[in-house]
Amino acid sequence: MASSKNYRTTNVPSSNQVVETKRGGRLNKEFSLYIKGIVSGMDKNVLNNVFTTFGAVKSLDVVPSKSCAFVEFFTKEAYEQALMQKMISVPDLGTVTIEERRPKDRNRKGKGRNISDVIST
Repeated sequence: MASSKNYRTTNVPSSNQVVETKRGGRLNKEFSLYIKGIVSGMDKNVLNNVFTTFGAVKSLDVVPSKSCAFVEFFTKEAYEQALMQKMISVPDLGTVTIEERRPKDRNRKGKGRNISDVIST
């Protein structure tokens, strides 16, 4: 029997557990935050410990090459509490900056422009 790549979580886990959920093959980003200022040592486990203080973490993706991370919460309350902090201390490693996650802009200037964007009429 082949395993399915699409899965859902029906119960909210304990606050120290990270669970990634997918719907239709894409992560739901409803309560997702962008984290700036990731440095060496700020791995998934360290950041999970920091962000679970606000509530149960649904998913956490660390991108060391971009010095950032993305954290998604199960609840709006946890999301809002973390966002209100703006800056969060990561013990022994520094401070990170919290922002709302913005949708990926697929029409960024300089990349993938249409010919109509380049030629003025």
